[in-house]
Amino acid sequence: MFKNRYFLIGLGSGLIAGALLLQLMNVAVQPVQSPHTAGVSPKEMDPASLKEAAKSYYQIFDKQEKVYTQDQFKEELSKQLEGEAAHKEEKAGGKQGYLYVASNMDSKSVSDLLEKMGFVQDSKELQQELNNRNLQTKIQTGLHHFEGQPSLDEIITNLTTLP
Repeated sequence: MFKNRYFLIGLGSGLIAGALLLQLMNVAVQPVQSPHTAGVSPKEMDPASLKEAAKSYYQIFDKQEKVYTQDQFKEELSKQLEGEAAHKEEKAGGKQGYLYVASNMDSKSVSDLLEKMGFVQDSKELQQELNNRNLQTKIQTGLHHFEGQPSLDEIITNLTTLP
């Protein structure tokens, strides 16, 4: 009849045996009981075991620990950010920073970084000045140091000379 009759008989019996073993394994596994179904109510548990059992469901905090809602957290965060901004404005006169220029950075990325650092007011202005002087490809790789509030000429000479 079939050329591969024994192969099909072996395949069928193997599938049946595998299905039976899988069902046997599923029956043999005991379900894990949670503390609530174990017969002990939460009121009967001591605080340490209650805390341990509750950790699997939600976060536990002591009464003395301050817990914020999302709105309270945003309010506290905005207060701290305002305080930091005021503190930064006080230190703006003596500002200094370092910029590492990698070998694959172009003038746009360098000017964007300088704008984020606060040394340039407008990154497009620095890019335009570099393009006017044909220095956009002459930016030297390495670590450049900036202090105070340098002018565009000082920034360009710092970027185009060896650090």
